[in-house]
Amino acid sequence: MDRLYNRAAQILAQILGSDEEERAVYLYALRVWGSTLMNYILMIVFGWMINCLLLVLVSSIFASAVRIYGGGAHQKRSEMCAFVTVSIHLINALIVTYYREAWASQGWLITIAAFGFITWSIYRYAPAAAPTKPLTDEEKKRYRKRAIVAYCMALPTLAVLYMSPYTPVAYAGILGLTWQAFTMTNSGFAFAAFIDRIADQLMPPSGPQIFHHS
Repeated sequence: MDRLYNRAAQILAQILGSDEEERAVYLYALRVWGSTLMNYILMIVFGWMINCLLLVLVSSIFASAVRIYGGGAHQKRSEMCAFVTVSIHLINALIVTYYREAWASQGWLITIAAFGFITWSIYRYAPAAAPTKPLTDEEKKRYRKRAIVAYCMALPTLAVLYMSPYTPVAYAGILGLTWQAFTMTNSGFAFAAFIDRIADQLMPPSGPQIFHHS
């Protein structure tokens, strides 16, 4: 996929008469939009196959709402980005679906613990920039404020869902946010690097890599 994005960015730059810096912007945009599209196509397909489509999408949407400004660990390849993203949100949906008794008896405790961790992670780490894309102090302040706003907007939505007949949907959103909060921590970056090392051993990279959203 990275080769395809590079080729598309090169063609677009040639058509528009753009310089190398503008070509890099095209490449970044193509990778972000391409990865996002691929992720959601795969989540829709596999979510439908396991009959958990709504829960999969809710987990992903709530995670993405904070990730836009909160940042977090990334995968180097678009293929691994898709694999990790789809796998995590499918697992979240399955946890909500197949552990209903645990959620029914301990859901309130899990919810309190999750929100405690999420709040701490955003306060402590947001915005969590990838090593390949450091942020200035001004950018950090701006992105942190926006990440907090996004999180605060998610809370009342989850509260309404939690107190409604759609409580499992709220649990899916909470798990999605918890995963996003984890990717912002040092352990989250270590986990992403571990996955990348395994991928590099199984499928050695053929060219330069950049970090993708997971």
